[in-house]
Amino acid sequence: MDDKRIFPRTQIANMTVDISDGYGFYSGFISDISQTGLCLKHISIALDDELKSFAAVVSKEGENFRMIVRPRWKNHSGYTKDIGVRIESPSAEWREFVKKFL
Repeated sequence: MDDKRIFPRTQIANMTVDISDGYGFYSGFISDISQTGLCLKHISIALDDELKSFAAVVSKEGENFRMIVRPRWKNHSGYTKDIGVRIESPSAEWREFVKKFL
């Protein structure tokens, strides 16, 4: 499989995500980040698989970033799923934050 990513991803620990599909709220973890993408881990299967985009709040070390994300892929495992997402219009603050970990 060819990796078509423009920006490099880096592994990250102790980063959480809270997401909403407009009906419910779900929490999970983030395993890797880039300036334009995230890998969301252990997200409830109750989150609608048909969503084109959803709101996310990413948190680490007292910093919170609100963003709209668009799913690119999903892997289901039991009662949870992992989701790779693209960040729609990432903020300058997010881009600077990511640079600290690259």
